Amino acid sequence: MPHSLSALSAPVRRPIFRGAVHLEQERGAVLRLVALGIILSAAVTILVGVLRPPALRAQAEESYCRPPLKFAAGACVAQCPAGYEDRGRVCSFRSLSR
Repeated sequence: MPHSLSALSAPVRRPIFRGAVHLEQERGAVLRLVALGIILSAAVTILVGVLRPPALRAQAEESYCRPPLKFAAGACVAQCPAGYEDRGRVCSFRSLSR
């Protein structure tokens, strides 16, 4: 008696209607594209933050406020607040534990 491969293989799932297999493949492809987009956008966001040199960040803070104002804790102020040291156009946080 000849052995057939169909007898040894698992039962085949039959689609309920024509094109169901195509729809499952298309849905899988869309899910893969969405997952890839999420991963790529997260990677780019992390790389931009990590690769940006500290000198550029400090330079951006200095040029953020107009000349009479100084940059302190993310805002433009006329005078450095308590606990901040005056360093020209930027007020830097001074540790109070020293």
